[in-house]
Amino acid sequence: MVAGEDFEGLMRVARLSIGLCLLHRDITIENSYEHNPYFWLHYLDAMIQLSMASDRIRDYFIIAFFKIDPREYCKDKRTRKYIAPFEEAKIHLSKIKD
Repeated sequence: MVAGEDFEGLMRVARLSIGLCLLHRDITIENSYEHNPYFWLHYLDAMIQLSMASDRIRDYFIIAFFKIDPREYCKDKRTRKYIAPFEEAKIHLSKIKD
């Protein structure tokens, strides 16, 4: 539940940062000779928030599919890659389908 709530909150904040980034993008385009640090501030903030949200959605997926704590799942060296739980779920589901 915490991973899901964190994901929702991070997505809301990222949406606001993207909006502010676009607002300052228009100002930067109008005066291309002036450096606008607010554009880059909101751009980087949005990227960080979206990165954190993708981690939360991965944790949520691990909890929902494998019914295990994400920290427990990532103890094995082969499962530390970001894509590992999705690949493992794909293999597991293809065996059930056949």
